[in-house]
Amino acid sequence: MSPKRRLRELFLVAVGVAVSAGPVQAQRALQTDRLTQGDAVLVAFEPVIQQFRASVVRVLRDTQNVSMGTVVSADGLILTKASEVDALRKISIQRGRETIPARVIAWSEAHDLAVLKAEGSGWSPVAWSAATDPPVGQILVSPGPEKLPLSIGVVSVPRRPIKKDEIHGVLGIELEPVDEGAIIRNIFDNSAAAAARMKIGDTIVRIGTLEIQSRRQLIEEIRKHQPGETLTVEIRRDNQTLHLSTTLTHPFGDFLSRIAQQNRLGGKLSSRASGFPAAIQHDSVLKPEECGGPVVDLNGQVIGLNIARSGRTESLMIPASVIQEVLQEQQAGRLPAMKSLASLIPPPPPEAQTHRSP
Repeated sequence: MSPKRRLRELFLVAVGVAVSAGPVQAQRALQTDRLTQGDAVLVAFEPVIQQFRASVVRVLRDTQNVSMGTVVSADGLILTKASEVDALRKISIQRGRETIPARVIAWSEAHDLAVLKAEGSGWSPVAWSAATDPPVGQILVSPGPEKLPLSIGVVSVPRRPIKKDEIHGVLGIELEPVDEGAIIRNIFDNSAAAAARMKIGDTIVRIGTLEIQSRRQLIEEIRKHQPGETLTVEIRRDNQTLHLSTTLTHPFGDFLSRIAQQNRLGGKLSSRASGFPAAIQHDSVLKPEECGGPVVDLNGQVIGLNIARSGRTESLMIPASVIQEVLQEQQAGRLPAMKSLASLIPPPPPEAQTHRSP
């Protein structure tokens, strides 16, 4: 039996038991390490990804791991997910135990791709497949820099454009019409703010780790997050500082908010998970910071690049043919230099300009 057939059978057996038996029975039938993403299954795919470990790196913004990177040239050009890096912040590449400085030299807004230039030598670029797109049902492997792959899965939907999701989460407050500070003027019924027990007169001073200094800044920050996403909000109330947890609601009602929250039960989604001219959907389970790396088939061909975790069971990859077109644009000097992501935040809609938070 060929190695490829053995891998396929092992994968299908694992998936078949987990699906047909139901959640409780599947857990009894297979130990955790033998589930689809368990070590006992992933180790079977080690021979497929061994040659790519040196071609996959971690991308750090400041000191935080924000994405994977795919080495595309021997002199240190690396592709990664653009919306996770910022040209005005310190960027570096983690290769093994080394941390290597890098900078953004170009980007493709349409495909959410950034081209980084890392210092040093000895880089191992991938070779992109010239084959046609993988068919629905084909097994995919997402290699990382470690011995085991990041994830395995199958193609679930063929190449198609992914419409941009314009819907953002709602906090459900009205703000005082002042330039400095974000002071709550009104709280709407059944809103995220009401559920978090915010009060009129509270000043929002921080969202997560971001210090909020103005009404406009708060509006822009909330618009970056989607319905169902839970945020930590720091409030100043009288002489007290409070830390509240709030789950953003859907602008079209509580029912859709619950749907959005259920879609995140498998983990956090990518900050940009839609708006791609061409993408292939697969069911590999990836973390947002694991996007930006290559995708290979069982023949060891690089058939795409993971660009987003878009749902509980959906990940998106850009096909290899599209990646090669982007690289040709970069080589011809037709890709723009990347601006700071802060400058790319669109102005608030008309209703936000009347002092309502999105």
